[in-house]
Amino acid sequence: RPTPEMREAMMQAPLGDVRYIQHCPIPGHGMGWHIVYDTPQGAITLLLVNGKPGEPDTQTLDVQGRMIRVQRAGQGYYALISHSRAGLDAAHRDLQTKVRWL
Repeated sequence: RPTPEMREAMMQAPLGDVRYIQHCPIPGHGMGWHIVYDTPQGAITLLLVNGKPGEPDTQTLDVQGRMIRVQRAGQGYYALISHSRAGLDAAHRDLQTKVRWL
């Protein structure tokens, strides 16, 4: 059970039905959490990764038909991946309102 010093975020409300969660290697960032959950706009992939000094605060990319948003949060970053811009925007709004980063 994490102590208050170990927490980086607190859920204020559910994001969606989780279908997959795994602690995975993230190239260049060590280990991170890989979470896939369902939303009304479709499946969303959420990666929680450690940050490195000097990295940008936010990036939005279109990579092979997938929309990706990387956002600094807490002591690292999250990356959202969706098949549509609408799904990506909705997932980003949900994270902003339903997760409190410490």
